[in-house]
Amino acid sequence: MGTKARAREACGRFSAARATGVSPYYRGTACTFWPIVNGEFDMVGATVHECTDRVDGGKIYTVVRAQVARGDDLHTVFGRAVVAGAEAYAKVMQQYLDKGLEGVPQDLRVGREYKGKELNLGSEIVARVRLFLYACGLGKIAAADSL
Repeated sequence: MGTKARAREACGRFSAARATGVSPYYRGTACTFWPIVNGEFDMVGATVHECTDRVDGGKIYTVVRAQVARGDDLHTVFGRAVVAGAEAYAKVMQQYLDKGLEGVPQDLRVGREYKGKELNLGSEIVARVRLFLYACGLGKIAAADSL
């Protein structure tokens, strides 16, 4: 039995994870960063899902959004998603204790899984420019390929 399987078995009947990202649309690495790069500020948030062998791929118990505010930087955006996710995780755990949970399977054909190797200076510049323009009152702007 592999390490992941042993870890899940040790958790017993139920194990859940909180991921900063709106699954199934944003899965993997830096999932509060990519919505900013893609000009989808409304897709910043967190997901509480079942732990499985697939990265952010288990049944979804809840998805919450985090509000991006004018003047936020990338770290603040991430922090907002963490707080929203922590609050959601606590609610999901309470629901599990009160009455159990039935998650919703993810359709992994929508959205995508982002990899750490995709992070680069170009995407960071795009994200920072988007947040700066948003702070200046210019709102969300077009997709990354138009910058």
